[in-house]
Amino acid sequence: MNDTSPEIYFQLTPVWQGVAVLCALLLALGFWSYRRAGKLSSSRQVLLWCLRVASVGLVLFLLADPHRIGREAFDEPREIAILLDVSQSMALQDTPDQATRLAVAKALAGTIQSQDEIAEHLKLYTFGEQLGMTNELAAVMASEGFSRFSAAVASLLNQSRDVPLGAVVVLSDGQFEDTAASRESALKLHRAGIPLFAFGFGTPEEEADVVLRGAAGGQIVPFDPKVRLSLAVDSPGFAGRKTMATVRRGGRLLHEQAVALTGKPQEVVLEFDSPYEGFAEYSVSLNQHEGERLDDNNARRFGVDLRDEKIRVLYMEGTPGATDTLENALEQDPQMEVTSLYFPQNTSIVFAKKSPYRTDRKGRRVYNVAHPYRGFPTNMVSLLKYDVVINSDIYREAFTPEQLNNTVSLVEQHGGGFVMVGGSTAFGAGQYDKTVIDKLMPVDVVGNRDSEWRGFRLKIPEEAYDHPIMRVGSTADESRQAWNEKFPGFGGLNLVNRLKPGAVSLALHGSKSNQYGPLVVFAVQQIGRGRTMAFTSDTTPGWGASFESRFGTPTDRNGYYRQFWNNAIRWLAADRIQRKAGEIQIGLPVGSVHLGETVPLTVTTLSPDPEAKLTVKLVRPDRTEVELPLESSLSDGSFAASFVAEQTGAHRIVARLAKAGDENVFARELVEVIPNRRELASTKANHELLASLAATTGGRFSAGPGEALPMGQLGEMEAQFVEYRESSTWDRWWLLLLLAALLGAEWSLRRGWGLA
Repeated sequence: MNDTSPEIYFQLTPVWQGVAVLCALLLALGFWSYRRAGKLSSSRQVLLWCLRVASVGLVLFLLADPHRIGREAFDEPREIAILLDVSQSMALQDTPDQATRLAVAKALAGTIQSQDEIAEHLKLYTFGEQLGMTNELAAVMASEGFSRFSAAVASLLNQSRDVPLGAVVVLSDGQFEDTAASRESALKLHRAGIPLFAFGFGTPEEEADVVLRGAAGGQIVPFDPKVRLSLAVDSPGFAGRKTMATVRRGGRLLHEQAVALTGKPQEVVLEFDSPYEGFAEYSVSLNQHEGERLDDNNARRFGVDLRDEKIRVLYMEGTPGATDTLENALEQDPQMEVTSLYFPQNTSIVFAKKSPYRTDRKGRRVYNVAHPYRGFPTNMVSLLKYDVVINSDIYREAFTPEQLNNTVSLVEQHGGGFVMVGGSTAFGAGQYDKTVIDKLMPVDVVGNRDSEWRGFRLKIPEEAYDHPIMRVGSTADESRQAWNEKFPGFGGLNLVNRLKPGAVSLALHGSKSNQYGPLVVFAVQQIGRGRTMAFTSDTTPGWGASFESRFGTPTDRNGYYRQFWNNAIRWLAADRIQRKAGEIQIGLPVGSVHLGETVPLTVTTLSPDPEAKLTVKLVRPDRTEVELPLESSLSDGSFAASFVAEQTGAHRIVARLAKAGDENVFARELVEVIPNRRELASTKANHELLASLAATTGGRFSAGPGEALPMGQLGEMEAQFVEYRESSTWDRWWLLLLLAALLGAEWSLRRGWGLA
């Protein structure tokens, strides 16, 4: 216990004006007293004057109500907490004697515990994911997945203890998961007056290793078997070396590619063909190299949803038995599938609808457009199985109003394609301008029922040579030569008025015009979400006999014909393909997902249907399934969900969009959850962070056990408790006795000197 000097303060503090008046009164009193005592000697006058002034001063002192504050300070030792990091990175062997970081830290902790001057109030804690107290230093293992210094400090400060916390000693490599929060915790220690003494273990240099940090794969082009895989690779210590990236599906080798390592983070792109359809799980790995610090971070799993759907074409032909040429031309592309229909001409509509099917030139059945089961789809769900509709010379009466409306919806709402091919019942001649199909035609045919049965050649607008449909050759020059020199001509066409606004002309009549310019032969247009085309001549015997049989090269007589229609169908189906491939998109975090983490994801849909229902399902590695709740729509129209990674291994995310009157649409992604070894992603000890934390608190940092712990400084850390005692002074007996003595002495002297 230490006594300190008391302090005195006055309850009544006089203002300066009062002090001035009082001083003036005292001077007047002194002058009067001096005049009264004129017959006395000067020494006696001074004595009387001093007694009076002392008496008045003492009275004023008592009137100010003085109070005395006494202080007594009590000293008490404080607790010293040792925080020993037990995360996985402390098991690395990068100390000078090849011992683990933890082994060296434990040895230092034992040394600290052996110091008599601080041992009494020393407590040993371990920290990783949480704070724990231990008395068995030998049993401590580096088993925690990561370390959170901020959580350890928070727990330490919130503990109840018999003596206050005086200092914190941290034994760690500084690889904290919560760097920003750790700095905030150091500020809390500073405000509490608790210094931090940090000892750093391990080397601040990265050890040699080849690390595959992440793998993300996807289909390059919808409905194409080629996969593009992006790898995030780091290779400290292996700059200039080569490794082999290997992709497998199960035990089957799919792709190998040499990779030149740069010694720093780099992106590696692999492209390969996969024979697997639908969603499949793949693995990718990098070869092991001698001298790598870890042997389990060179492989990753990823998933790719290879859409095996074909481009489905519904081809309706009015020329009897003439469907096989175009059908064969399209199906030479393995990604196209054609369903052919026909509708009889030169007969009554009622009779035409009763003919169930005909056979084409190869003996295959071609069903009637009006067939109740095999004909043109009678509802939207059935029509959405197709991507492009070709209407070649079909009576408009062959369709119901609902079928025509559905065709428009296929294009406008669902991104499908539509092409009308000329003939005696097409365009204005077929009075399609009186139906909703007029919305899809890129040419104006209102009131124009005319056709021309005379051969002609084409005139290609200069800008049309670059259009995807017109690129029938392997080079731009070959395509230009094909249209200008090798095109055999058409035998006739339907007359149309002009292009509609927004439409693009690809081919014109070579010699005939109307008031709007040359007659349109090929035209295309974007309609809503889809695309349409007008082909005002024919593609079958008749107007198109030479076109289908002689538009090619000497070695491939109709090669350009086939390429033209392949180009046309792909262009018309492009929006539909993109929508089918990306109508649902799942967004996942980049990088590794560790056990115990919360995994956020977003799901974006392109469906315009407000009644469409979106569900997201999680399939865990043990095959258990759970539907993930979706949060409210975000500003960009996407939805948010999340799940906790409770198991290691491959997790599948399955998003399903159920649309009113439409087929279900699915999207799938794979999330690989790995053991929580985030600290081992880098082996660099973060001594800089430890030094910063120590400096913030007024403590000290040492790299390893080489610098002695400041035992004297720690031993002198004591808490001071101060007790304050307040008492009044005016009623002290000795002050009152002094006042009485002064007054009595002054009165006695005046009496004795004859002044009373």
